[in-house]
Amino acid sequence: MYPSTGAVCTASPDIAYAATSDGTYQTIDGGDSWSQLHNGIPNGTSVVVVAIDPLRVSTVVAYSQEGQIFRGTNRGASWKRTGDIGSAAGRRTR
Repeated sequence: MYPSTGAVCTASPDIAYAATSDGTYQTIDGGDSWSQLHNGIPNGTSVVVVAIDPLRVSTVVAYSQEGQIFRGTNRGASWKRTGDIGSAAGRRTR
């Protein structure tokens, strides 16, 4: 398991998130330890992008390989699927 992207909280730099092929992970101690955040994101979901809302740092958004969008408003303790935008597989980035 390797992270595809990550996000660091600007208000609390010890808090960061990593998007991985095994879901979303969070650290609250600057990376010394990581916990998987899957309450609401199905097990086995490959997360390719994770982002923190810069105006509401407790809001985190995750985008899956399958094109599902998940949003957590409590620093990722729980997630709600908020939509689908299509599969990320095969997409080119610039």
